[in-house]
Amino acid sequence: MKHHHHLQGGSEDPLFDPRRRIPESVIEDLCALPCRCLRAQRQLPWHLVVAASRQTRAGIRQAIASHLPASLPILHQASHLMVLCTRELADETGSPGLAMPCRGAASHACAGSHHVYIALGSLLLGAAVFELKTHTVETFDGGLLDDWLGLGEQGLTSRVVLALGYPPAGDDPDPLAHARLPQHLVMSRR
Repeated sequence: MKHHHHLQGGSEDPLFDPRRRIPESVIEDLCALPCRCLRAQRQLPWHLVVAASRQTRAGIRQAIASHLPASLPILHQASHLMVLCTRELADETGSPGLAMPCRGAASHACAGSHHVYIALGSLLLGAAVFELKTHTVETFDGGLLDDWLGLGEQGLTSRVVLALGYPPAGDDPDPLAHARLPQHLVMSRR
């Protein structure tokens, strides 16, 4: 199976059709992908929040507003917003701590962040298969977002916001092609 044609669509292009909503069945399929890509099902060091209400979406935009105001119109047009979070895991005794070792670091954030990006990669590839556009945001007021979503009480910390939506009608299949670096500058074969 060749995936190359899915990736040609510039899935990171941040323009969405605000009139089209992604069906919940597609969102459910996307949410299931990260769970299938990691083996440690009982100790997943990440959590995914799907922003279902307008109030939740407004809170996410508020947490991003002072750090990345250019993303606000993009997030407003998106069909769905998701927040990927790291989870504080318990050790064998049940006390909070690092349950999964991370090479070269003693912090849980390291292991959790790695797994957040594995989960994000699964979501991005799944979105491309469903011909959805995506936009990721990593610069935001994490404390404000965590408070807004009540993440602290659950032992969670927000790490990445993912916006999803359909492209506008007549959208250029790869509007960022002219801005991409040549492959030989970003990849080596040895």
